[in-house]
Amino acid sequence: MANRPEDALWSRVDNGLHTVVIGGLPEPAPSARNLIRIACDLPQHSLGPVFEALREVEHLMGGSPLVEQARRAQHWVVVGLRQRMLGEHPESGPEAELVEACNRLLQHTEQPYALVFEALEAADENTVDLLVRMLQRPGWMRMPLVLGFRERHDEMPAARLIEVLHGLEGDDAVLSWEKPARAANTATPQPPDTWSNLPADVLQVLRAGATVGTGFEAELVAALLDLEALDVYDHLQRAYDLGVPLKDRGEGRFFLPKSWAESLRASLLPSVLAVWHRRLGMLLAGLSMEAGEEADGEDNFGPLYRIPQTPNPADFDGAEPMPFEQGGAAAGSSDVLDGDGTPSFAHMFDEPDDDGASHTASVTRIHPRRRDDGAALDEGASEAGASATERGASAAERGATGEERGADLGGTMDNVVFGVFSHASPDSRTRGREEEPARVNVSAPPTRRQPLHDPARAAEHLSAAGDVEAAAKRYMLAAGQAASLGAYGQAMEHVRKSLSLIDRLPSTPARRRFRIQTLVTLARLQAQAASPNPELNSAFTLSSALDTVDAALAALRSDDPPELHADARSMAASICYDLGDAASLTRALQELDRASAMHLEAGDEVAAARLLNDQAAVYVRLGDPGRASLLLAKSQQIFESRADSDPVTMIELAETHHLLASLPFHARIRSGHEADALAMGIEHARLAERWYRELGANRELARVWETIGRLELQRRDHERAGEHLSRALQVQNRIGDVTGLARTTAAMAEVLSARGMHRNALVMLSDSIELNIDKGSPIGLAYNRRGYEALRDALANEDSSDLADGLAQVGDRLARAESLLGQVALPDGPFG
Repeated sequence: MANRPEDALWSRVDNGLHTVVIGGLPEPAPSARNLIRIACDLPQHSLGPVFEALREVEHLMGGSPLVEQARRAQHWVVVGLRQRMLGEHPESGPEAELVEACNRLLQHTEQPYALVFEALEAADENTVDLLVRMLQRPGWMRMPLVLGFRERHDEMPAARLIEVLHGLEGDDAVLSWEKPARAANTATPQPPDTWSNLPADVLQVLRAGATVGTGFEAELVAALLDLEALDVYDHLQRAYDLGVPLKDRGEGRFFLPKSWAESLRASLLPSVLAVWHRRLGMLLAGLSMEAGEEADGEDNFGPLYRIPQTPNPADFDGAEPMPFEQGGAAAGSSDVLDGDGTPSFAHMFDEPDDDGASHTASVTRIHPRRRDDGAALDEGASEAGASATERGASAAERGATGEERGADLGGTMDNVVFGVFSHASPDSRTRGREEEPARVNVSAPPTRRQPLHDPARAAEHLSAAGDVEAAAKRYMLAAGQAASLGAYGQAMEHVRKSLSLIDRLPSTPARRRFRIQTLVTLARLQAQAASPNPELNSAFTLSSALDTVDAALAALRSDDPPELHADARSMAASICYDLGDAASLTRALQELDRASAMHLEAGDEVAAARLLNDQAAVYVRLGDPGRASLLLAKSQQIFESRADSDPVTMIELAETHHLLASLPFHARIRSGHEADALAMGIEHARLAERWYRELGANRELARVWETIGRLELQRRDHERAGEHLSRALQVQNRIGDVTGLARTTAAMAEVLSARGMHRNALVMLSDSIELNIDKGSPIGLAYNRRGYEALRDALANEDSSDLADGLAQVGDRLARAESLLGQVALPDGPFG
């Protein structure tokens, strides 16, 4: 009895081990974990199981964290080139978000869970690739995976999963058995020649289900027919009793043989089929029929990825005037001191070289609404940037409550890396109570929720109904959804389907604008997925992305919506920033200048403020951190007046403080002001930390701790630097932030090396390289290269013959990894 395969399965699940199951999933033993079950044969489109798994996990968590909700509301367009200043580079790999969500669920509940993928023989290649990458990095996905196959064929794409897990864990990880044999004849019967023998209500439900597909959700059919879900279940039970070969796995999803589904659809009048397809499209798009009809009108056929509009300024009666309307001392005036006589943050940095100074003109034209005396944008910025304490006081007070709501990621540091930093971290000395754990729904297994939003499936049904424009729009939303997970190939497929649909229609102004927005989206995909080796994928290069966005810019007309102009120009600026040569950086400033003016013309001052942060990143790249500081101070003022009511703006404010904190990494500090500049950087990082706590942004919080650790390292306070880096490492390891781990371990290696602990530094660097190989991250390897060279230089000045072999081994491993994944260059500075 103990050797039964099902007993072995549940034993492995209880021990947190991944397992392949061939032959179907047995009923769980009483001690088994709660199962999150995902069918890979429904929805029948690429990465459908991944999105479904994310929905289920986040449902159990009571919703995604505030920071993730805000980011998704941005439709991945607000993310600008300023993230590069913080070392944030887009990377492929949709598995990261799923792994982080699952790990977060386990972190916040004592209930055992397992993620079960069923019918993997029907899974698409993108889903299989994702699961393979997760398996190839042992210990990353902490929730045990059960990979279920109804049958095995060596030629199926998912067979790789069996091979990978077997290679990692041996025979024990692959279980198979035969289910009890059914009664004699198990062949699928043929559909009847006529459907008149079925009751009318049963036949209606079957036809509706066949219109959804060979697999369909009972709740979706209920919504389509405007019936109670219990009635639909009852009709399906009656159909089964009458001999209809329905398959049901007990999760509200039903399957019909392909021949039966085709016959049922063929029995419908074409008009009925079209109406049902259209209604399904609206339901899956999250729209009512009435809303869908209005949205598809030509006058409403506008850009899909607008930057979210902020609340009406009239709602902020107590808010300070927008900085664009304020006066103040000009940047070149003598009023450059804080109240205590200390130079402002902007004036703690050396002036740029001549090459950098030649690019300063565009910032004075960023805003068309000047004062009557013609004062430029950076007037008053010295005052605005004078004191981070004064500017952020209210934010600090508001953010303090975030320590109660946010993740408790600090605590005492009893067990830190190599036991080097043993005393409590700074925040743990003042934090009075533990965080309230996230609420997790553990009273029942996951259930289907309505409405079921799935833009890709919505597009398919709308296209079948002949609603070409509506289908094109849904494909674009599906592209954004796929891109948000790093599935750039799938996103590209959706974009091309959208373009194909819209090109079938006669040209109108609205359709031309939609095509422009689609080209901008295509350029964004090409830039985000740009390969370090263009020969491997010429479709994803910065050059091809720039060509695409230039085509969009060429199609713009003066009467097009300002936000459409701004979106295209912002995308062009981002690509030019990544190209990085002097001419491209100059163009980036010009495009951001024009984009900002367009946002202001549309009345969106917050969107214009976001572009100030992007301009700041360009000026840092050009060697002018002082001007970057002035721009960041301006945007900070705007975000502070909105942050209480808008979580998207809360992200922007936290990020602005983080950008200000990182300036000492990118600039030469004026002689005699090093200590003040580093202290102000830490002050800004603390404000960013408090906002990220309130948002529940664990990943960003860890990145801020990394920044504080690096600032403390520059202050040569190795003890505090180690504390913050250790805290960052703990969080990054827990949530699976591999790129963050690579960066933080590189910084920790510097700390350990500075303390003379070169052997430990080598171990950390070696571990980081392995993480990046597992992740497939050339960007992470670039950070490893920087850390390796710093350690090599440090050892060159000491008698380190006993470490020579270890250093050579790490160098060889790094070189092999770079030859496998490719090399990318990082700009100067610890973040690139």
